[in-house]
Amino acid sequence: MAYSTTLFTVITPSVTRSTPSISAIGGTSDCSKLRDARTGLPRYFAAIEEVVPLRWQESYDNAGLIVGDPEAEISSALLCVDITEEVVDEAISLGADMIIAHHPIIFKAIKRLTGRSWVERVVTKAIKHDIALY
Repeated sequence: MAYSTTLFTVITPSVTRSTPSISAIGGTSDCSKLRDARTGLPRYFAAIEEVVPLRWQESYDNAGLIVGDPEAEISSALLCVDITEEVVDEAISLGADMIIAHHPIIFKAIKRLTGRSWVERVVTKAIKHDIALY
């Protein structure tokens, strides 16, 4: 596999376990808020924001859902530090419906989506493949 900035593998709510897990490098962590094989984005938001509330963000931050339908159904999410073109490609190859990043992809307003910058390409590719960016 090509180099990726991905910190964790994929969050996949399991139909065989009562509590889905986040499979991480070096261990597994509970994700008790996510119980169905497909979960709506609001349940992911609740699980994330219980640990790191949006009110903690700095005034310059752009935390939360950046791209995607807030009511979409999610079967798996990829976790990373930064959303790059390679991370979106990895999410596509893994079938992830959502990418959760430590750093938001968009800090300033985007006036055009022409594909000239890497941010525009990432956002466009995520939209084309129906991948939510958080």
